[in-house]
Amino acid sequence: MPRTDSKPSVRLGGVGSSWKSSVSFGSSTSSDLLSIDDAVDKHRLKKELTAGDIEKLQAEVQYLRRTNLRAKRDRFSKLPVEDTIKRMMKGEAYTFELYRSLEDKISLLDHSIKMHDGNCIIAAILFLKSTVKVSLFNQEISKRPVAINHYLTYLRTNGDYIELSNVLTMLRRSEEAAMLQYKTATGASLGSSKASALKSVYRNHFKMDPLLSSESSLVMEHIDLLERQLPIEESDSKEEVSGRNQLFRDFPRRRSILDMPLITTLYYCCLYHYNLAENSLASPIAIKKRHQLSDKQFLFSAIAAQSKLKNWKNIEELLTSKGWFGSTKMKSAIGFDKVVEILHKNNAPSEMLKIYIAFIDDMDLRLETAQKYHCHKAVIDVFVALRDRGQLESYSSKLKHGTQEHLYSSDALRNSSIKWKQ
Repeated sequence: MPRTDSKPSVRLGGVGSSWKSSVSFGSSTSSDLLSIDDAVDKHRLKKELTAGDIEKLQAEVQYLRRTNLRAKRDRFSKLPVEDTIKRMMKGEAYTFELYRSLEDKISLLDHSIKMHDGNCIIAAILFLKSTVKVSLFNQEISKRPVAINHYLTYLRTNGDYIELSNVLTMLRRSEEAAMLQYKTATGASLGSSKASALKSVYRNHFKMDPLLSSESSLVMEHIDLLERQLPIEESDSKEEVSGRNQLFRDFPRRRSILDMPLITTLYYCCLYHYNLAENSLASPIAIKKRHQLSDKQFLFSAIAAQSKLKNWKNIEELLTSKGWFGSTKMKSAIGFDKVVEILHKNNAPSEMLKIYIAFIDDMDLRLETAQKYHCHKAVIDVFVALRDRGQLESYSSKLKHGTQEHLYSSDALRNSSIKWKQ
């Protein structure tokens, strides 16, 4: 059996195809195949350097050599401040290490300010700060408003709020320092740690500054609100997990009450703790009094919460005002049109809307509200009150026959006791 040294040649292709792909291993007798080196040589771009190209490259090499030598030489010699600043602006190598006297350091800063280059100013400031005492640094930088503004911006951008607060305090910009600390504290993690951070800010920045008395009371209210939310959240989360409270089963909490705004907290407590006594932290009345909420703010939240629960009796009590000698009347601090709007948003039945539409004093607004929420009986009542038979007949003709609303309008039109306008 003859010995074969050549390795197989694999050729891929199909009948009728317009292309062929060949892969060869070992020797091949096919003249149409090229080695890898031959293929690369065949397609390699050949470009001869001209005399001008060579001259240009030599010039660049000489320039780089001179630059390198100058940099090595200047490394051990102190350049004039102006030259160093120019190097910085050009993006060239520079060093501050040889400027050791206070005069030189101040000169670096002043010349940077003169050149209006922010990067140079910040570099000079940081060099000065790292090489002199804090008191001397504060003294020198406070004399230069441009440097101060650049430094404060640098600290804000880099999130160095401790140094930023120190500089603001040094400059006697107490309001800015206080608000910065307040912002930092409110960004802390939720819970008792945030309350502790806010208390510290209150003591150190707000309480002792008479110019911040109004802001001080607001910070204290924030602390009180957070300290109220903490025990409520702890108790309610346990109650919800236990499954014993039907209210939490019917209306599951969407999220934790911690760090919620005041009005949201009031709504939450009106929803889940409406009937609690005033001595309870979760009492809506206690929240209203402590944070001095207006009747409008309280009523809006209370009606919204009780509408969600379909507690129509509680809403009636909220809107019932006691007068002299035990008399009562319906009164709304937010206007009965707003009451109807809240009820409608919470899918109150039409009969409930009709009751409160009737308490809107302005007849045009009453009619507009009734039509807006498609409360047909209320619309009919308005036309009856206006003694406008023509409008009532026109409206009645648009109602579906046999419905309660159509029968209601028909009864009104047949009522002989109504004295219609002529």
